[in-house]
Amino acid sequence: MIDYGSNVLKINGKRLELMQLPAVVSKILLPTDDMVVVRYSVADVKEKFDAKYRNVFAVNMQGEVLWQIEPSPFEQKIPPDGHIQRYAFQNLWLTEDGKLMVDSHGIQFEVDAKTGKLSKGELAK
Repeated sequence: MIDYGSNVLKINGKRLELMQLPAVVSKILLPTDDMVVVRYSVADVKEKFDAKYRNVFAVNMQGEVLWQIEPSPFEQKIPPDGHIQRYAFQNLWLTEDGKLMVDSHGIQFEVDAKTGKLSKGELAK
């Protein structure tokens, strides 16, 4: 059984807090019978830490984390000091043919469901 609320994901009774508050579970997919992929919304997280930008996880039905997505390569320089702004993933979905996909500011990536690695990004049409 899968249940979630706030930042907590429960799989077959095992409680998982994969990201700290105020991140909240916002989407859950079941690409296979033995894997759950979850995306956290991190819009209200003000701190700049690496995990914020890696907000998609795969977990097996025993509640073990299989992978955390690699960071999006999409980043930009922000004036006036030129610091680098990174971005979290805003969307998560399965295509009709079963490909796991994510979106980061209009750039779509296919995700390797076994490893969490990203394909080369393509601009959303």
